[in-house]
Amino acid sequence: MIWKVLYALGWGFQYSYIPTPMELQSYAVAMKAYADASPPGENMDAFTDVKDRMIQAYCEGATHNLSVNTRRSNVLLRATQIAIISFGLLLFSLPRFLFDSLHKDSEPTKVIISEPIRIKP
Repeated sequence: MIWKVLYALGWGFQYSYIPTPMELQSYAVAMKAYADASPPGENMDAFTDVKDRMIQAYCEGATHNLSVNTRRSNVLLRATQIAIISFGLLLFSLPRFLFDSLHKDSEPTKVIISEPIRIKP
């Protein structure tokens, strides 16, 4: 139950982010070093590889964020449905509650003495 509450509060909705410029720079440097160390017969283009890596990171992040937003929308829809149902039940029970609370006839308090009161000296 606690996990569902924390999930609904947003702890279950971890978004994906694009790589930071430092991560891209270190990846580009590593790719450049790999391209320089590879044999001359291999046609390696570090710029194209970094560009492909960025496109892949954007696609993975967008797909992940779309699934997170879909789950979040489903949770919001479920909460809205439950709120509407509970409001309907409240409206259904309101007339009976008002009838009972407005028609309370409180009788005055009665004291019944069964024996005379005796005071001991």
